[in-house]
Amino acid sequence: MDMNQKTREHETHHSHDTITVQHCFHEHDQKNEHVHGHHHHHGKLPAILYMIGLVIFVASLILLTGFEQKIFLLVAMILSGYHVLLEGVVDTIEASLTAHRLRPNAHILMFIASMGAVYLGDIKEGALLIFIFAGVHFLEDYVSDQSKKAIEELLSMQPQLARKIQADGTIVEITANKLEVGDHIQVLNGMQVPIDGVIVKGSSSFNEASITGESIPVEKNVGENVYGSAINLGQTVEITASKVYDETVFAKIIQIVQQAQQNVPPVATKIQRFEPIYVNVVLSIFIGILVIGSLFSQLFSANIFEQALIFLVAASPCALAVSVIPATLSAMSNLARKGVLFKGGNYIYLLKDLSAIAFDKTGTLTQGKPSVVSYQLASTVFATEKLEQIIYSMEAQVSHPLAQAIVSFLAKEVHNVLPINVTNEVGKGVSTYYNQHLIQLGKPNLFSAMNNEWQEKINNEQMQGKTVILVVVDHLVCGYFAIQDQEKPSAVKCIQQLTSLGIQSIMLTGDSKLTGEAIAKQLGINRVCSNVLPNEKAQYIQELKKQYGQIAMVGDGMNDAPALAVADIGFAMEQGSDIAIETADAVIMQNDLTKLVEALSISKRLNKIVQQNIIFAITVVILLVLLTFTNHLSVVSSVSLHEGSTLLVLLNSLRLLIQRP
Repeated sequence: MDMNQKTREHETHHSHDTITVQHCFHEHDQKNEHVHGHHHHHGKLPAILYMIGLVIFVASLILLTGFEQKIFLLVAMILSGYHVLLEGVVDTIEASLTAHRLRPNAHILMFIASMGAVYLGDIKEGALLIFIFAGVHFLEDYVSDQSKKAIEELLSMQPQLARKIQADGTIVEITANKLEVGDHIQVLNGMQVPIDGVIVKGSSSFNEASITGESIPVEKNVGENVYGSAINLGQTVEITASKVYDETVFAKIIQIVQQAQQNVPPVATKIQRFEPIYVNVVLSIFIGILVIGSLFSQLFSANIFEQALIFLVAASPCALAVSVIPATLSAMSNLARKGVLFKGGNYIYLLKDLSAIAFDKTGTLTQGKPSVVSYQLASTVFATEKLEQIIYSMEAQVSHPLAQAIVSFLAKEVHNVLPINVTNEVGKGVSTYYNQHLIQLGKPNLFSAMNNEWQEKINNEQMQGKTVILVVVDHLVCGYFAIQDQEKPSAVKCIQQLTSLGIQSIMLTGDSKLTGEAIAKQLGINRVCSNVLPNEKAQYIQELKKQYGQIAMVGDGMNDAPALAVADIGFAMEQGSDIAIETADAVIMQNDLTKLVEALSISKRLNKIVQQNIIFAITVVILLVLLTFTNHLSVVSSVSLHEGSTLLVLLNSLRLLIQRP
């Protein structure tokens, strides 16, 4: 295939980007509904009708009696449970047709039990069954999938326009997805880089936070690579496109998030696999009782249907249905009060099995902005106070984050700005003349005149991962500022606690090896991976899964989205980007990493309580089923015992609401 043909196909593909993504959403929804079986989206109407039915149910019990009460109870049942019961019928038919065999679900079981209770005149008990089951159904649907928003947020951040330079030198604006490899593009100040490319003219500083997560802008010169979606913070540059639109680093971020978020949790597959089996067994026994009882009625009580219904009620998973969701919601509520918001209960269960947690550096383990951590000034020309004032006045005129870090640091001592003019050249630092003396500020590689004493001090600072800005007066070094993105106090404590629990901590960062290892050493991180691009972060997570098993990822930037999506559990920081928050499975409020350890503790409590609930619920079902066949159980007593066991399960679950020190 020649390049032109490939490019034409590429353009055709991208002319339908929106349609493709919408189709992806549609497939994703279908996949989720297929797995969960009953999760259909009807808007707010069913929830409103459920609450209306609940009010009618309570009011009729308090205010009405006799026939009027039964009518209102029946209305309450229909309002609150019609959509759940109908979905049970529809889903059973659809699943059975697809599998070419009967594949009923618990909705059918509850439908028969509730209708049977109505037939026998126990409308109150039938309504109660519906309220419990429909309530659990709503609680499951309440935690909705956020993948659509995540993809839409990513798409909105994609570069849309490019200023293409024609062969005759004229500039035309075209959509970014029509760019071809080799095209020349002009990128103005403040403009997004539309495509991955190489600078061929000019130099500037670029904010690549959307790609690398690094908060400090990167200076780029002719011959250096730039990434699509980066922001040009300086002068106009010209680049040559090195990739097509859907092969850029940013496009790969979108692809990875799409793919990872379509993965279905294993627990959903297990529920889908075992629910029809259980329901089929119960229905078979129910029908068997009716058939055998009709054939040999002299061996059974007169009301064969009632006997079969007693079994159906006894075998209905009432307590089992509430053994997980209320406990999970209690845990989620507790964690919410502690400052960890989970988007789904399944992620809390996974926490207990974590072997390792991977962290983004900038904004997650560190403050997310550079600050001066040490400095030294020793000029023979100016007094220290005067030199500080000159430096402050110079940097106050520069918008670069490193300059602003110095300004913030000196602002405590300097209060007046000197009327001086500065020259700010990309790649050459900042300079000015004051009282006929040349003062320069810049990185060490810009200056050669440096004695061994200064060289040793600067090397020592750089070995600790700090960015050094030299102060040079009349071509002689007379001081420096060491700047670093400092670690968060909560990060230090969190890593210590994770280490004591035997959980490995791993740092994934776009920083250099020197900076990454320096920060990791200060924090006590077990392992550091530096110079990592976003698509590589996701790959690292995949590899780490093979090494450690269950792994979580903690990040705050849009560039962390792929890794957050690929990890078993993704945590986003509250002050992180919208896309990180949407993609993650949980959000850590107040940016306090120690809350991770609290979440781990509650996860272990949740798993113990759920196990207790399930064992108890199954034991009660077995006991009631055995009592059914001894003719020592009525419908009323069966329902009463079921509701009693359900209440105990709920109370046990509510223990997770109790705050522990």
